[in-house]
Formats: sequence, C-alpha cells, structure tokens
Amino acid sequence: MRGSAAAAAPVHVLLDPALPVEVADRVRPLLAGAGLEIRATPPARLMLSRLPHGNEAPLRAVLFDGRLGADVLPQLERPGPVLLLAAREEGTPSAWELQLLAEMLGDAPLLVRREGVRGLEVAAVSGLRTAAAMAEKVAREHGAANTAALRAADVSHELAANALLDAPVGPDGKPRYAFHRSGGPIALEDACHVRFAHDSGRLLICAQDRFGRLRRGPLLNAVRKLWTPARVEASGGGAGLGLLRCLQSADLVAARVDAHRRTEVLCAVDLGPGRRRTEAPKSVLLVGVEP
Repeated sequence: MRGSAAAAAPVHVLLDPALPVEVADRVRPLLAGAGLEIRATPPARLMLSRLPHGNEAPLRAVLFDGRLGADVLPQLERPGPVLLLAAREEGTPSAWELQLLAEMLGDAPLLVRREGVRGLEVAAVSGLRTAAAMAEKVAREHGAANTAALRAADVSHELAANALLDAPVGPDGKPRYAFHRSGGPIALEDACHVRFAHDSGRLLICAQDRFGRLRRGPLLNAVRKLWTPARVEASGGGAGLGLLRCLQSADLVAARVDAHRRTEVLCAVDLGPGRRRTEAPKSVLLVGVEP
C-alpha cells in the first residue's frame, strides 16, 4: 500500500476490561521484538509506533480474549483499520502475530521479506488443487499432524479460490467467475499469487489478487455463522463461505486492501494435533478493508 497512512501512524493498544492491567507489563517486550516502539503508557493502554512516525491519527488495536462472538461485531464494523489481537500465552499476544501486525502496517507485500517464504502463481482452476497440495506439503515438512496438514490445504484452497474466482471483476464492475467454483473448464484471464511461510508452529498462507475490492460484509457474515450450529449451504460457493472455513481453521485472519490495486488475505494455521480450532483464540487484522 504505497503511501499508506497506516505505515506511519502510531497505534494505541487498548486492553479489554476483562483482562488484568498487568498484561501491559508482559506485552512490552513482545511489542519491541516486533519492531514496534512503546511511546507512552497511560493506565491500561500502550502506545506504540513504527519508526519513523508522523502526525497521523493513531490507529486503534484491542487486546481481547480471542473469542469471535457477537460482542466483537461492533469492533469489526468500526470505520478504519480493525486490529483485534488475541490474548494468548499469559494473557499477551504472541510474537508471531505482532510480527504480522508490523508487516500489515508496512508497505511490502505480506510475507515476501521473510526467510524461507514459498509462493506460486495460480492462473487456472486446476491450480487451486496445486495450491492446496503445496500447503499440505509445506505443513508436513514442518512436522504438521495429519489433521493440521489437511486444514492448511483446505485454507489454501479457499484463499486461492476467493482471489482467483471471486475477486476479479469486468469493466462493468460485475464478477467474472464467481459462479464457476465447481472446477469445470473455464478460460481465465486473471491470476492470483499464493505465498507460504512457517512461523512458531503455524503455517502462514497468503493469497493476493490485483483488484483490491474486498469489503467487510463477507467477514462479518462469517463471524456471525462461526458459532451457529446450523448447516452452511455450500453449493453457491463465494467468498463468504471461504472466509467461514478459514475462520474455523485459522488462529488469525488478516486482510489488507489497496483499493482497486491489491487485496491480500492471510491466515495462520496451527500445525499441532488438535482436531477442532473453532474455539481457539483468534486475531483479526483488517487494514484498508472498508465496511
């Protein structure tokens, strides 16, 4: 996001009232490790910024219990960036997600500056299976349990499908391929990029398109359905279903939009043996994603 205000603005990290104030003391070294500088420490609040910082209005991040219930919907509906950090180990966010926060507030494409990052271009429906297979392969190389490797493959497939089939629009602004998720033959004029990186026992999977038109509606719907036991109708496909599956499987969902130029959606999939991840703490980072 060239010239993005998010790259220079300071960030206020607010503690959810349900968390003990002493969490602030535990989170300071983690913030510093992510390249973020603490600027001031009012009660129950940390201010941090990437250097150099300017005079832009501060961004607002919230450290919360990580449960994406109905009570977080107002946060997701707020205008501007949404930075919800799950309190994990000892009530603090993890170093790996603070590093992702730093990347989200920078200018470079997500993950590209990390060591060991892998990627591929997906330019055909058959490439969705290739992206899924690559995610599973990378996950297993890092010791993933079988269920976790399959989760990573599923998330990779969904992110790539959203970027390849749901994001592209024609000159009239109408979706080009959204109704072609069945895998049948279709001539595509577009491509997306998928990148993989390993960090702290998680596989980071990022899909990037060149349209920059993702909005919050599908994510809000996915959060609403996350705790709904009713069966989800999958026959129509679409970004909403894909985001729901990603939320169910991932410990973090991040999206960064450079309007009309680029959308990046990233998920962090835990490679441990647990079968269900719906109840795991989840962070949500949204930059440039309009309501």
